[in-house]
Amino acid sequence: MSATVTGEVGNASKMNLVLQLMAGVTLAGLAEGMALADRAGLQQKDVLEVLELTSLACPTILEKGKGELSESVV
Repeated sequence: MSATVTGEVGNASKMNLVLQLMAGVTLAGLAEGMALADRAGLQQKDVLEVLELTSLACPTILEKGKGELSESVV
């Protein structure tokens, strides 16, 4: 899939800003959810396994979640 941003000068930068904000909010939500799971006594690896079965599963979230899990084990 390919997309082109047209129109005024700077629209591509604005689009990038919007998409980066969405990615940041998504990753912050992942961190908050994992912290909540931990406080609730749930195993974070179990949360990730269930997450993989949902419509929320995407490579970015799964990779970041697995990275956080491996860092917390160390």
